[in-house]
Amino acid sequence: CILFQSVINLRHHILTGCLPILYTRIHLQEKCDRLIELCLKYSEKMRLKEYRYYRSDEAEEAENAGIDVDLAALHAKLKGGGDVFHRVGAITAFAAVGSRRCHEHIIEQLTVRAARST
Repeated sequence: CILFQSVINLRHHILTGCLPILYTRIHLQEKCDRLIELCLKYSEKMRLKEYRYYRSDEAEEAENAGIDVDLAALHAKLKGGGDVFHRVGAITAFAAVGSRRCHEHIIEQLTVRAARST
């Protein structure tokens, strides 16, 4: 994943002091903002896919056939963006653990965006 490698490279440069501080802060915030955008995008996609599955005829047919509907809904959720959501979430967590500033920025942005969406 290019984004994951970019976060690792950026973290390495920060720890070794190879980048100017101002450039690092701006670049780090841009990367964190992009990670947050991707998390929210794929979170919405997977929830929508799961909702559509439960509302579909396919769910009713699976229930009549004796198939576990919740497991089938999970499969639809993962295919609909859940897999990517979990991967991006892991990358975001990795970035947040590696940098206190990044952690604070991610929490702040998630709080602001959650307030906007309600």
